[in-house]
Amino acid sequence: MRYLVKVAAALICLAGWYHWIDTSGEKRRTEASQSRQAIQDNLNDPDAVPILSQTMQNPDWTIGKWLAVGRKSSDCIMADEMMDKNATAKIVKRRGASKTYYLSDYIASCDSFSTRMYFEIVTPRAEKWCQFRETTARLDTLCTEWTENKDRYWQNLQAAKQPTLERYRIFTGS
Repeated sequence: MRYLVKVAAALICLAGWYHWIDTSGEKRRTEASQSRQAIQDNLNDPDAVPILSQTMQNPDWTIGKWLAVGRKSSDCIMADEMMDKNATAKIVKRRGASKTYYLSDYIASCDSFSTRMYFEIVTPRAEKWCQFRETTARLDTLCTEWTENKDRYWQNLQAAKQPTLERYRIFTGS
């Protein structure tokens, strides 16, 4: 009987622990989603002063760091690693399930990353920062950085992916 009581108590503790982990994870996902939505709503409102995250408010943070200028994207790195192994697919097994990732998908993402990041994410925000540059010193600093460096940033993003894309052309013989 005492054994059953101990097992029941352990199960109750585990259920409570699982519930806490499950709900705290959901809460974080909900908060992150709401934060992204608030930023997007702010970006779409032409009269609203831009919202800067705590990271962006830090004077050490730059647009160049955000764009990872001078570094390959993680998908370019993964494509290079797969080509090093002469592989066209990678099978990942997690919790008994497997999923196949293809070199061509990594290459497509490697090629489109800089365009997405530069034109779809950074440029709209930078344009809004420039529109409101007079409201805060930080917005003025970010706007100045963008206007002075955007062409160089674009060239560096393109240059970072070219070796991987060229290597893929040779790898596939196309």
